[in-house]
Amino acid sequence: MLQTLHYAADGQKTDEAVYVSAINCPKQTAYESMMATKRRYGKTGGNVAYHGYMSFREGEVNAEQALAIGKETVRRMWGDKYEVLVAVHRNTDNLHNHICQG
Repeated sequence: MLQTLHYAADGQKTDEAVYVSAINCPKQTAYESMMATKRRYGKTGGNVAYHGYMSFREGEVNAEQALAIGKETVRRMWGDKYEVLVAVHRNTDNLHNHICQG
């Protein structure tokens, strides 16, 4: 999970983490928070996280809109049940969100 979170929040892809947000945990310590929750509930084995992405057509949205859409999608899918990192990658022709749910 740590590698996935590092990849998603990579500063070269997210404008130095400007376009990174977290739901139900602090973005700066998302991994530690997610792992503490897993230990608390005895869920440290098996799948420890899910990683998905959502892409937008070139020019369809700007980075702020992509992040807002990602955060709203996460809220609608999981509400306050899970800790989730949302990161907009700007290093390709089309913006895309990485969503890491722990």
